Amino acid sequence: MEEEENKEDKEDKEDKEDKEDKEDKEDKEDKEDKEDKEDKEKEKKKKKEKKEKKKEDKEGKKRKKVVIKSIERDDESLFDSDPGAETDYDDGSSVTYVDEEYGTPLHTNPGMTHSKDVKTVGWRGGRSTTFINMHGKRSHARYRIESLAYPMTYDDPTPPDEENVSNPNNRFGEKRKTNGKYLYTKRHIVHIWGVAWGTGQKASKYDLDAINPDLVTSWRSVPTYILIEWDIQDKTNPDKNVKSWEPRSVLRRCWPKDADQMIFDAAVEAEERFARARAGSTAYTPAIRTFYTSALAIKAFKVLKTSKVTLAIKAFKVFKVINASKVSHA
Repeated sequence: MEEEENKEDKEDKEDKEDKEDKEDKEDKEDKEDKEDKEDKEKEKKKKKEKKEKKKEDKEGKKRKKVVIKSIERDDESLFDSDPGAETDYDDGSSVTYVDEEYGTPLHTNPGMTHSKDVKTVGWRGGRSTTFINMHGKRSHARYRIESLAYPMTYDDPTPPDEENVSNPNNRFGEKRKTNGKYLYTKRHIVHIWGVAWGTGQKASKYDLDAINPDLVTSWRSVPTYILIEWDIQDKTNPDKNVKSWEPRSVLRRCWPKDADQMIFDAAVEAEERFARARAGSTAYTPAIRTFYTSALAIKAFKVLKTSKVTLAIKAFKVFKVINASKVSHA
């Protein structure tokens, strides 16, 4: 009997020892896991600190530079999907001045940001004065109606009267005979040399949407002027015809049904020439006209009422794939 009790006590003791060993082992494992976790957290924290330090050093180097470039970018570009397509016109406004003592300015006069490639060639009066600005050279210029003149001395103290496009005396399209009829009609119009319009935003190839007849329902909110060559001898240069900035209404009077499309087509052509010049190649033709004249894109315009949405971009890409497939199988 006594032997049995001793045996039971021994077994209980062994079970207790096994249980204690197991608990010790578990505690040891928990401790090791905890230590591993702490080590990992320390390593992670160390990497994070190293990354932040690297970032601070990089930013510190940037601040030392006198001039930095903006990293802002538009949403997915409609035209840059083409290999070799040009980026939009950099007029210098993407460059920010940085002072070694004060850092970046809180505000910069926009008139100080344009490069020498921008020149004011006309102005409009009214409640507020706006200016027709030529971006690039005359042979491949884009024109926009903007709130600032370039150079800023253009309207200091007052802009030149002969370039006031709001003054009927500086225009030929609205001159009349003594009997009230127009002196110059569509037979006197020789060429269109430029289209200027205002959106209130920085000049961009996407501005074409603002004068696209498939998108616009009212022209009142889009001031538009067209540089027209007339079959009229220039008094200052007898070998040439006169040119003048005329409002949209002049062409609409001459061609009621076709004027808006005519103006838009001329603007598209101007953007193509501008883009080719910026790309530095006359052989490369951007996809601007292809997009705006493709049947699929026109359908997308009418349904979506914009060309900037992702669906319109995808529609154009699909069109290009289909078109390329047709050419390869021809």
